[in-house]
Amino acid sequence: MAESFSDSSSELSELDSDQFSIRSDDSPISTPSIRAQTKRRKLRATSTWSYSCLHKSNEPERNHQKRKIFYCKFDGCSFVNAITTNIRAHLKVKHGIIVAEEESLVTQAQRNH
Repeated sequence: MAESFSDSSSELSELDSDQFSIRSDDSPISTPSIRAQTKRRKLRATSTWSYSCLHKSNEPERNHQKRKIFYCKFDGCSFVNAITTNIRAHLKVKHGIIVAEEESLVTQAQRNH
């Protein structure tokens, strides 16, 4: 059986405004200014990047995600990428170079504790 509610029983009570503090001045609340700091990625896979050449003046140094772009240094090769896993795979498949993956800082820290 469905219950019906009358308008008189479903009225909302008014909030007592005396329970809230009211600011006496109309000045805006000030917040400390926070300078945005951009975090720069550090070049960690240095042995992989040793097979890179400098970008030409008409080529970008970093991609849209601000990652450094790898330009393969071998003659006749136009491979360009910013992901070290892809770069290592390219070096292995196209040039027969196996670059050992370097240990991450997290792994190093865990090993040293």
